[in-house]
Amino acid sequence: MNNLNAIGDGSKRKSSYDPDLARRFNEEVEAEERRKALEQKLRRNKPKPVETQEQPITQNSPIITLDDLEIEPTSPRHNNDPSKDKILYTFDKSLESLKQRGYERHLRPDEAFKIIIDALENPNSKYKQLSDDMLKSYREWFSLAAKRTSKTDLEFYLDPENLVWNGSKYTIQGSNIQCLSETKTFTINKGIPSQTYVDLNQFPNDIIEFLYSRKFNELPDIMKPGGDRKAQILLPQEGIIRPCGHGDSFDDFDVSAYYGSRASRGVRELAKNL
Repeated sequence: MNNLNAIGDGSKRKSSYDPDLARRFNEEVEAEERRKALEQKLRRNKPKPVETQEQPITQNSPIITLDDLEIEPTSPRHNNDPSKDKILYTFDKSLESLKQRGYERHLRPDEAFKIIIDALENPNSKYKQLSDDMLKSYREWFSLAAKRTSKTDLEFYLDPENLVWNGSKYTIQGSNIQCLSETKTFTINKGIPSQTYVDLNQFPNDIIEFLYSRKFNELPDIMKPGGDRKAQILLPQEGIIRPCGHGDSFDDFDVSAYYGSRASRGVRELAKNL
C-alpha cells in the first residue's frame, strides 16, 4: 500500500506534513484496495449473503463464552452506534485498543469458526447474535500471523504481540516475532500461489483443522467449493510475515493475510475475571 509521507514541493522550507491528512489518505487507499478486491470476487460469481435484521447485542446481554474464554459481544463501531460500520484498526492498534477495553487478545481462527459454524448448523445457537455481528460490516483480526518460508513450508504464529504497521508494511518490533503461544509449521503443495484466494480443498487437512476447527469433509457444505459462500485462504508473499484476519466485508469464511486494517474483537480468560 502506498503511504503519504510528506506534503509539499520539496523546496527548502519547513515540512507541511499533516498527520491527519496522511491518515485520511491511507484510509482512502485502503478503501480503494477493498473495492478492487470486492470487484474481483464478484467476477467469480460469489454471491453476497443476505444480512439478517437481528437484534443488536447490548451492554446488558449475557456474557458470551467459548470454552474458558469470555468474548467481546460487539466489535467497536463509530460513535458506539451498532448501525454504523465497525472501526478499522491496524493489527497493533487493534491489540492495543482491545487491551484498553479489558481483553487480552483477538480470537484465534479456530475459535472464530467454531462460533460461526455452530450458528450455521444450529438455529438456536447461543452464538447466533455474536456470529451475526462478526459477519456484519468489516471483518475482523485473528490472533494469528503467517509466513511462507518456502514454496512448501508455511508457518503460523498464534497470539503475535510485536507486529507493527510502519505506514507501508508490517514489521517485527525487535529481532524476533514474539508470541504468547506456539508456532505451527505446515507443509503445502508448492503449486499453491501466494497473494491469491485458493479453495480449501487445495490445502492439507492439518491446516484446515488448525484454522477452521474441523477437517475439510466435516465443514458445512456452504463453505466448500461449489457452496454459495465457499471458504478460501490467501497466503502472504514468500518471506513476508503478515497478520491474518477473517476475509473482508464480502467473504464470510475466508482466512486472509491481505489487508492492513480490520475490525477488532477481544477475548479474555474467564478465570481472570472471577
